[in-house]
Amino acid sequence: MKRFRPITVLISIILMAACTDYATFVTSTDIGINADANTQNLSIGYVRTELFVGPAYPEQGEALQAVGFLASNLSAFQPHIKQLYATGDAAALVTQSSMTPNPSQAQEQYYGQRRPLVFGTGSNVGLKVGFAGGTAPFPSSIRFGYNREELSIIPLRRDEPTSTSKDKYAPVLAAIDMDLAASTLPGTTLALTQFFATGAAARNLATHPDIRAYFDAQATTAVRQAAVEEAVATVLSKRQTDYDVIVGYFAKFPVSEFANARDRLLDTAGIAGDPLQGPRLKAKMTSDEFLKYIKEDPGLIGRLAPFAVKLTAQK
Repeated sequence: MKRFRPITVLISIILMAACTDYATFVTSTDIGINADANTQNLSIGYVRTELFVGPAYPEQGEALQAVGFLASNLSAFQPHIKQLYATGDAAALVTQSSMTPNPSQAQEQYYGQRRPLVFGTGSNVGLKVGFAGGTAPFPSSIRFGYNREELSIIPLRRDEPTSTSKDKYAPVLAAIDMDLAASTLPGTTLALTQFFATGAAARNLATHPDIRAYFDAQATTAVRQAAVEEAVATVLSKRQTDYDVIVGYFAKFPVSEFANARDRLLDTAGIAGDPLQGPRLKAKMTSDEFLKYIKEDPGLIGRLAPFAVKLTAQK
């Protein structure tokens, strides 16, 4: 990402200098919207960079608090943008809810050894939608691009951790959420919400019901997707195994005996009397034709495989 590379250079310079007597918090946002009623084309571009470099206190597991927030509908004709930038007690207060501690408690943790902490994100979003050709209410073309990088370098204590003196990890939090709607050119929006927080501000946001609900929803979606992918993989694996069983069944017969082997399998599986599949399968005169046909109809593979196993064992 073009905007993120200068940050990595800056990070390298700061880390080499190992300065921990000041904190640097930077956000940079570029938004571009171009709508042309004549061509019925809409282009939206969004680039945002966030960077925090400052001291961390690894013995306490603490970091200076900062928070950055941006929300926008990125609408072509009625754009709305909300942005928040805060550090120190302001960052803790603005992210505080009834569930979070008093921000003054976090200040008491800023003591002991100081070491540099680096936390940064870079986001680049591009959208181009065309409505030419009278395709409403659907766009004629959509091009969407999304690129995001996240980086955190969080120091731990130099001493080896033990059961009575454990490592502590300074908190950071970053999130981005997008929702695209493209019904008409004026109605196209790319709703976007982005959070960036460190220290007490990250802890406060992590306990906020809306933020927790967001992460819970993302985790649930990921788990469900993984389950679906695993189920699909299992089904495909079993289907291939069943197909190989049928291949093996026909491989045990010479070419001259294919018709008898075919009819025996269809009769045993109860498919010979099927008014649709029975005639079609009996019309296959070679094992290659038969196998090609059932491969295009996975349901047949599952119906035939158990009986192919049974007949192979009997042969």
